[in-house]
Amino acid sequence: MEFQIKCHLGYEVSGPASFLFNVAVAQNPLQRLITEHFEVREVECSQEMAIDDQRYHRVTAQGGPVELVYEAVVDATHEVFGGGRLSGKLRRATPMRLSAIP
Repeated sequence: MEFQIKCHLGYEVSGPASFLFNVAVAQNPLQRLITEHFEVREVECSQEMAIDDQRYHRVTAQGGPVELVYEAVVDATHEVFGGGRLSGKLRRATPMRLSAIP
């Protein structure tokens, strides 16, 4: 089954500011990313980086509006679990200090 994901975030910046975005579709054996569009408008500098298999976008703006636009199309496969219990290991998010991000 294909489905669309859309995210639009808008900010009004009154002075110099930095943002760190972690916006992405979860990738696992049950879903496949078909198309993806990521855009941040009205920023001075934008940098993409990966840390521990997570994608981050670091942007800076001097002031005014800042807009993030994310769109994706995903193909998902449904899996039916028997007995009402989930099997497998759940992945726990690992906390990270902002100082660890370059």
